[in-house]
Amino acid sequence: MPLLLPETDPTQADANVEEGWVRDVAQVIAAKVRDVARRDGQGLTGGTRGFIEAYSDPADQQQVLPLWQ
Repeated sequence: MPLLLPETDPTQADANVEEGWVRDVAQVIAAKVRDVARRDGQGLTGGTRGFIEAYSDPADQQQVLPLWQ
């Protein structure tokens, strides 16, 4: 599989997931997707909702009640 950034040698990369930066970035992305969807009145797929729920602070989540089922 080709690398997206071929100038980055995977053996030289220092992406240490234990430092938590991946989780931090996921939280920022989840918040941004949630905010844009709310602002634009867009629905979200189940997978996107799951991502947002997994990486959002529960205190930041607005309760959304279904209009019908």
